[in-house]
Parts: sequence; C-alpha cells; structure tokens
Amino acid sequence: MLFQQEESLMQIRVAQEQDQPYLVREYLQHLSPHLGEAERYAWQHLQVERALLLEDKGFVVGFASWGRREGVRAGLAQLTGIRIIATRRQQGHGTELFHAVLQDMEAYYADLDSALRRVFLFSPEATAPFFARLGFAQRAVLNDHRAVNQTDILQILDR
Repeated sequence: MLFQQEESLMQIRVAQEQDQPYLVREYLQHLSPHLGEAERYAWQHLQVERALLLEDKGFVVGFASWGRREGVRAGLAQLTGIRIIATRRQQGHGTELFHAVLQDMEAYYADLDSALRRVFLFSPEATAPFFARLGFAQRAVLNDHRAVNQTDILQILDR
C-alpha cells in the first residue's frame, strides 16, 4: 500500500523489514530504553501488527501503528501510536497519516471478508482534541500507570 501526494515526494507506506532500525529507535526514544523490548516491538509491528511510515524524500517524518484486537469478525482495531516529528506538526500530516491507517484497517478486514467496526486508542490529555477532530468520542479517563499525576483518555471511533 502506498499513498503519495502529487505536489511533493511525501508518501505513506507500510513498514518493511529494512525499517526495523527505525522502529527500534522509535521505541527507545518514546517508550523505554530497554533494547530487548525495542527489538520485540519492531518485530511485532513488522510481523503481527501494522506500522505505516510517512516519508518525505526518503526521510521518515511520521509513524503510526495499529493492531487487530479480538477475532476478525469482531472488527475491533487499536490505534497504538501516531507521531509526527516536531518540525512537521501542525501541517496536516497527522490527519493524513490517520486516514491512511484507517484505509489500511478497512482493507485488512475486507481482505478477510469482515468489516472494521470500531477503532479505539488510549491517548494523553494533550492529544485528545486532535482525536476528537477525527471523530473519536471520549469514553473514559484513566490514571496513567506510567506517570504520576497523568491521565490517559480512552477514545472510540465507531464505523
């Protein structure tokens, strides 16, 4: 799957084996400094779940990941991450990447003679407005188990 903008060399593509070092760095930078966990994270997103990369002239400027939850017939997917590098934020790339992920989810379920019914995610409060603009509804506020005095927002998008 490849999504390409006409006016630039910007493209969105599914992560491949050669992207493993990028996925490891992404994990180490944003989630944990543990190399073994980072390598498992990369393997999981290349072999089991999905990762899409937003590139500009061959340089990764954004990343999104998702995974199927429950059985295929449930039509349930979790958006597990979406990030745009700081210098490219507020330019519509996050929205563009999200819509590419949604297309990828729908195609995945269609290929298995099923349908995407619901997407859910956990996000920090700071990104909740972004997901609300994309149609997600806030369902719960949870104490963030990773950080003191922080919360995660459970958000749902029904299809």
